[in-house]
Amino acid sequence: MKGLMIVLGTVLLLALLVVPSTPASASNTVCVSSPGSGPLGTTFRVTCAGFFPGEHVFAWLTEPDGHAYSGQAPLFNMVTNAADGSGNATVAVFSKRGDGAGIALGEWAVTIQGAATTGIGRFTVTGGTESVGGAALVGNSATGFVAGTGFLPGEVVSIWYDYPNGDCSGLWNPLAPMGFGVGLSTVPFGNVTASSSGSIGFFFGIFNSECRGTYHIVARGNSSGLGAETWLTTPNVDVATNASLVASPSTASARGGLIVFTGAGFAPGSTVSCWETSPQGQVLGGIGPFHTDSAGVFSFPFPTGSSFLIYESSEGALGQWAMSCRDGSGNTAIAYFWLNGNMVDP
Repeated sequence: MKGLMIVLGTVLLLALLVVPSTPASASNTVCVSSPGSGPLGTTFRVTCAGFFPGEHVFAWLTEPDGHAYSGQAPLFNMVTNAADGSGNATVAVFSKRGDGAGIALGEWAVTIQGAATTGIGRFTVTGGTESVGGAALVGNSATGFVAGTGFLPGEVVSIWYDYPNGDCSGLWNPLAPMGFGVGLSTVPFGNVTASSSGSIGFFFGIFNSECRGTYHIVARGNSSGLGAETWLTTPNVDVATNASLVASPSTASARGGLIVFTGAGFAPGSTVSCWETSPQGQVLGGIGPFHTDSAGVFSFPFPTGSSFLIYESSEGALGQWAMSCRDGSGNTAIAYFWLNGNMVDP
């Protein structure tokens, strides 16, 4: 597991990012989750024993696909940031935010680490977007338009969707909808009103800045309970290259590293926009814009793991990344780089 670690103070949901001095590689104490599994809406409490009484501890989450992250509010809460008088430390994970989004389905892990003791507790979230029936829903992946029939005339129909791959591995993206990147998977989209014939229609926008894959769309009538589901798949993002982009160095720590990208072969005096592709294939945009000089060259520094500038703030996103850049004339280049867990490798 790879992860950023946070110290959570006694005020609920207030976090301070820190890096422990002694990374651990495995659990060496006993942890218990209560309950061990449950549907969306369950609050899971993981307690690990074996710490020194009153010892200050750190904690982080690992999602079902292996990505670790700092556990941002409102899903994650250290009941205390210190072990109790018996040497026990407890973390609470909220699997649903009120009537809003639910976290990704599958087995999660909570890691709690002290100076000499590390514990890993696991729990399983079951039941995603509920099964629905009695109506029909058809989505057009090319346009993002979704049409439905079979609802009651004039009733309010609620729309939900599931991210591909269970929240795209917790990769934070400020351009994506509410809930993206904090471990959320099932997210409310909004409400539409059925026509006099019981039909609905809405656009579900899928942008280049969001994660790639197949979205699960669900519609349910609030009065009738009638519902339907469909799927929308984002288009491919393969690009052809005719310019060059170099990453220096090509390998860096996932947090606290610095990579400088230098591009050449772009249009002189042009504006260049860049985007990342994660090891899991998610695309994250919004990097730049940058401007080339009279020779068509540009350069920019890229600090890894910065909460202000970079998007793989989850240190679990280790492996080979791609940085792609394109100017207004279509000149495009790709540089590959690797992020490892040098600073924190639990």
